[in-house]
Amino acid sequence: MIDEAIRAAVTEAIAASEARIIAAMREAIRQAQPARLLSVADAAVELGISQCSVRRHVADCTLPSRRVGARVLVDLSQPASDGVSTMQLGSLSDAARRGLDANTAGVTQQGRRGGRQS
Repeated sequence: MIDEAIRAAVTEAIAASEARIIAAMREAIRQAQPARLLSVADAAVELGISQCSVRRHVADCTLPSRRVGARVLVDLSQPASDGVSTMQLGSLSDAARRGLDANTAGVTQQGRRGGRQS
């Protein structure tokens, strides 16, 4: 019974140690990769959000960026900060895009009817 407890403790310690080693290796690989700098327009397409949203995330530091002269370049090789992932950024834009599509569809239908309705 004591041997089983010791074996379980050792197994747990090894698993925790392996997890830390793997995390450190992933971080080293991430840091070794070159910067992936994109313009605001290209980053917006890549992330599936609007250029305005990219600028807002850059301004509140949830997307890493660099200023090169007057240009702002978004660094997509770095993870987004504050726990905001690019997947979350994209899913937020999808919800917004669905709302925009519904609004745009209404405007388009009104335009086809020949103008404003009384």
